[in-house]
Amino acid sequence: MTPVPVLYTERLILREMTRADFPTFAQSWRDPEVVRFILPEPRPEAASWRAFQANVGSWVMDGIGQWAITLRSTDLYIGQTGFFDAKRGFGPDFDAAPECGWVLARPFWGQGYASEATAEAHRWFDQRSFPDGSRAIITTGHHASERIARDKGYLPMRQTQSNGDQVTLYRRR
Repeated sequence: MTPVPVLYTERLILREMTRADFPTFAQSWRDPEVVRFILPEPRPEAASWRAFQANVGSWVMDGIGQWAITLRSTDLYIGQTGFFDAKRGFGPDFDAAPECGWVLARPFWGQGYASEATAEAHRWFDQRSFPDGSRAIITTGHHASERIARDKGYLPMRQTQSNGDQVTLYRRR
């Protein structure tokens, strides 16, 4: 099993998700505002549990996954970021590379945490051997995530449909 690396920023710790993080994880995915640009509807607890476990499995199987984003001062779980293989079926130019994603609980929006966490995750990722870089999928009009992607060097590839929404596929080398 690949140990999940622990990453530090000025205000955050990116670490392995633990069972204690699950209640906040599930609560975030039940929040209609949090999932508005990600899922067609809030995720029930059972589906959140499967997603939570899949993240743990991603680290085991692929050596990549999503970190718990926690506040350095309290170790409070506030969201997640990292890389994964979603096998979305968007074509080899998208599906051949790990996908990056980020989600924060609503009380932590607008404070720069997502940008800070994804910057550190990308520093880690860039030290690994991924010749095709990484990808991201963002619902068109999700300006906060579009800004984060742009700031991390993602460039638009094309637009398509996902879960009934118009999305933009992004590439980063």
